[in-house]
Amino acid sequence: MQNSIFYAEDDNRIYIKAQGHITAQICFGLRQRVFDRLDAFPKIKGIFADLSTCEYMDSTFMGLLIGFNKKFNHIDNNKLCIIHPSPESLAHLSDLGLDDILAYCNDDMPFPKEMEIISQKEKISAEFILKAHENLIEVSDDNRKRFKIVKELLTKQIKK
Repeated sequence: MQNSIFYAEDDNRIYIKAQGHITAQICFGLRQRVFDRLDAFPKIKGIFADLSTCEYMDSTFMGLLIGFNKKFNHIDNNKLCIIHPSPESLAHLSDLGLDDILAYCNDDMPFPKEMEIISQKEKISAEFILKAHENLIEVSDDNRKRFKIVKELLTKQIKK
């Protein structure tokens, strides 16, 4: 299985499919795409992330999902919906206390047949990784402690 993120829009809904091992390197191109769309019109009616074939996700990707959820919730008072999370992805989300923040939808929601592969076009920035981790830090004191050193190191790197 190839490690990939797929993206599509249909009827003012965003569809994301994570496959394999999702890391900062793979998800970097997704950030700007989703945030730009959330700022555009017509308004987005839903964000759906299929994690059924996601075997692993790093904290940066999880922080990115929380960032999408936070912005979508601010715009539309709605939540990003996780579709069919694999046991591994569910364990990762649960470990960081994200269960109550995201919505879980296990219905058979059809995703568009044609989805674009999001590819890495730019070098990953420390700012990108820091922002994703700041989203996780906002969730709980446990996450604040867990990612304290990451935040400090990235902040120092950015200041240089």
